[in-house]
Amino acid sequence: SSLFESFEEQPFASASIGQVHRATLPGGRQVAVKVQHPGIQRAVESDLKSAGMLEPLAAMAAGRKVDSKAVFEEMATRLREELDYSLEAQRQQQFREIHSGDDKIRVPEVITSHSSPRVLVSELVKGATLDEVATRSEDERRAFAETMWRFVFKGNLVGGIFNADPHPGNYLFADDGVVSFLDFGCCEPITG
Repeated sequence: SSLFESFEEQPFASASIGQVHRATLPGGRQVAVKVQHPGIQRAVESDLKSAGMLEPLAAMAAGRKVDSKAVFEEMATRLREELDYSLEAQRQQQFREIHSGDDKIRVPEVITSHSSPRVLVSELVKGATLDEVATRSEDERRAFAETMWRFVFKGNLVGGIFNADPHPGNYLFADDGVVSFLDFGCCEPITG
């Protein structure tokens, strides 16, 4: 109660390992507060342990051409990173900086003073869903698609990072052609 002027107890969105609440900061700024589900870290570790037991079977099925152990370790690393909202906040800020000159790409600002490894607070953004814009004119759809293309390839080629969670719920579309990009928990740095 000391951090927020108001906080909606009922979440307005769900994430794979948490839920998102609307809140208002002192001074009136509206924010989205992503809160990790209690016990999710233990559950993920338990799932990884169970999945790890299947890795030898995957190795046998895939043969020598695929290093199933390395693939499993990479997946486990990415899943564990998703549990760290501080890392997600850093990546969100990184994407915000990469795209700062593009007036059609919006990455919400992270409110670092209110964020932690288990809570991520960002400015609240609004817009239509992918399903809602799917029926718009071809010109509008093309413009949105071009913006999304720039987001992906500038992040990859200029920023050296890939946002590996292309879920339709991670995009919001504004009437002025701006696309807001959400959820930076699953990212892969591109090296080489």
